Amino acid sequence: MHYIEQVCWDLALRHCLTKTVARQEGRQTTGHLIQSVGSKRRQAANDINMHITEHAPQNLTHDKKITGYVPSKTFQPLFIGDESQALETGVL
Repeated sequence: MHYIEQVCWDLALRHCLTKTVARQEGRQTTGHLIQSVGSKRRQAANDINMHITEHAPQNLTHDKKITGYVPSKTFQPLFIGDESQALETGVL
């Protein structure tokens, strides 16, 4: 089962954004979600924490210097690939 099938489309989109930003920029902060999808800070923090605790606990590690998260050495993108194509086409 694809991970995207376990969450609603808007949350899946935010998870996909979390992984994309973490992989491409090497970090993920609540600011990325606030700026990209208009989340409030509390909602952005909840989304990142849910992603870590429920979907990919070993993917992101907290970095106090940037007050955000960085990809771990075992990072595996779970919401990127076929799932992101499904989001673009609307076919889940």
